[in-house]
Amino acid sequence: MMRFMQDQAKDKKIFDDLIKGYEEKAGKPMKDPEKLREVIIGNGYSIEQKSAACNLLLTFKSGLEIAAILETEFQHDLIYAPTGSLFVTCDNPIMTVGPDGSRLANVGLGCGSPNTEVIFPLNKRVCLVLSRGA
Repeated sequence: MMRFMQDQAKDKKIFDDLIKGYEEKAGKPMKDPEKLREVIIGNGYSIEQKSAACNLLLTFKSGLEIAAILETEFQHDLIYAPTGSLFVTCDNPIMTVGPDGSRLANVGLGCGSPNTEVIFPLNKRVCLVLSRGA
């Protein structure tokens, strides 16, 4: 979160737009947005979130957002293991991967990346693969 905020604050136009949006929602101007920007860009602070309720809420919100992306943007293929073979699985039931252009794959990509494929084993012989343009 800290790195994300710093990236936003480093771009003055993006930061000014965020401040403008905040001021519109709050209904009042911020006292010294430039001072806030300097604090955010610096490293003299830390961010800590300890609320289990907030963590649970964000988990459900992100799950709903990901489900909407998968439903509206992705198509599916069912891949069957050859007779006598089984799929290799891991302890994570859903894997996201994406090609990196060198015949390898990046593992753990977000669903927002255009080349992301979601691999979901249904059983030892059938695997569901979700991708854009399946």
